Amino acid sequence: MVSFVYLAVGELRDIQIFKIGKTNRPKQRIAALHMRFASHIACIDEIEALELEALLLAKTRAVGAHSLPNRKEWFRYSETVYRKVYSWFENDSDELVAQVVYKAQVKRDQLAKKAAAFDTVKSSSTSQASSSSETFRHQSSPPNPITLDEMQAVIDRQRAQITQFEQSARISSKRRESYLLTIEVLQDEVRALRRELMEVQAEQEKSIKQLQEQHEREINTLMIQIHELLKQVGQVS
Repeated sequence: MVSFVYLAVGELRDIQIFKIGKTNRPKQRIAALHMRFASHIACIDEIEALELEALLLAKTRAVGAHSLPNRKEWFRYSETVYRKVYSWFENDSDELVAQVVYKAQVKRDQLAKKAAAFDTVKSSSTSQASSSSETFRHQSSPPNPITLDEMQAVIDRQRAQITQFEQSARISSKRRESYLLTIEVLQDEVRALRRELMEVQAEQEKSIKQLQEQHEREINTLMIQIHELLKQVGQVS
């Protein structure tokens, strides 16, 4: 599943703060935090997002940010530090992701090996039970030229190759999904900005209309006063 590392800014108990976090559902997370999402970086999965989050947290502390007590992802707001962190999200996202890609892949491989080892043990136990049964029933049969261990080794190699191909295909697919989700998030932001712009334009048009009406009333008042003055001048002469 595509995952996101985000930068949020807001207040917590009247303290101005910013936060670096990870989420698989940015819209729900925004609603839960009651903070403004300033920026985000899309990752192909949760493993990569966790590595990127850890890297960004370490870099943020290294430039002098102070965490809140018992909240390692929450920092007291500092304009200088916040601007640096925001710049990383906006300008250095590709470089930051590149720094964690290898570590993330190592963890994926470790998880895959554990899963494969579990499958191998399970398969081996089943094969040995089946083999014992066959041996008991066919004790007079000639020995198989390929041993069970050799067959299992071939199966394991083929399984590893298949797993590697599947991982490559999943990574490519998740990259595409992450780009599509990023585009969707950006499109939502553009729509929100357009709504704000339309509201501002409507308010400006309303203000301009009110000013025009006010000026017209003032001009009419002045014209009436001029007319009255001209009448008075005519009477005097």
